[in-house]
Amino acid sequence: MTLSARHKTIWGLFALSVILNGIILYFLAVHLQEMEQYHPLSLIRQSRWLGTGNGSPLPFGRLLLLHGASSSLPLLASLVLILCFRHSSSQEIFYFQLFLLSLSLISIRLYSYGAAWYHLPFSVTVRISRAVLFFRFSGLLFLLLSGISVFDNRIQKSDPFFPFALVVSFGLAATIPVSSRFIQNTLTYLPVNELSLFFLFLIIKLIIPINFLWFFYQRKTIDYFILTTATILCITGETLLFYMTFYSCVGGLILLLSGTILFSHRIYKLYLWR
Repeated sequence: MTLSARHKTIWGLFALSVILNGIILYFLAVHLQEMEQYHPLSLIRQSRWLGTGNGSPLPFGRLLLLHGASSSLPLLASLVLILCFRHSSSQEIFYFQLFLLSLSLISIRLYSYGAAWYHLPFSVTVRISRAVLFFRFSGLLFLLLSGISVFDNRIQKSDPFFPFALVVSFGLAATIPVSSRFIQNTLTYLPVNELSLFFLFLIIKLIIPINFLWFFYQRKTIDYFILTTATILCITGETLLFYMTFYSCVGGLILLLSGTILFSHRIYKLYLWR
């Protein structure tokens, strides 16, 4: 993929995220007072895996607004990286930007609330749930590819992995059975086999830092250890942000910001030496 094609891809996803997040934030802001009194998703089932509960110092409406606004952090972080690395051919930064943009698009799960508010068919929320799965899978695969790009310069010259990541993510999101009986505390429908999906995400999340640790072991340089730490922070932040609670949102934002700063700063230093 040429540098021009990368820029078009990044800016296209950035514009899509701005539009989709702007629409849902406008909806939540307009209906905030009504949501303080009543919300149609009152019977939310807790996910048994990493569910942190519904306890929150904020009313439900403001909690939704907070989670909608939290998507602006990865969006702004991606914008900063776009501007800082606009003349760079660094493939690892390109994939890290895609990770951040995919993370910002996970906020479309808030459209499930709008679908329930307007009494739309369950199939609409099922499609939203599958879209959320797609962006979660693709974001993690992009983060994995970012790590591989750090160590293998061949990816810089020939990159068949971008469409591969999209195809794999789409295939997984489209084929995983989803139950429309319960909506969980992530505002997505519960998968039929929640345990299998949990372990699938867990395996991907473990492979990413292990990949960095392996090259740290091979080359014995502090750069790869710092990148390992940065990816662990980003992955933990992504996990916390996915759950609809006040404390997980705040903690996830802090960890994601810390990981993004560490990763981009270290990649920038490595890029200077290339």
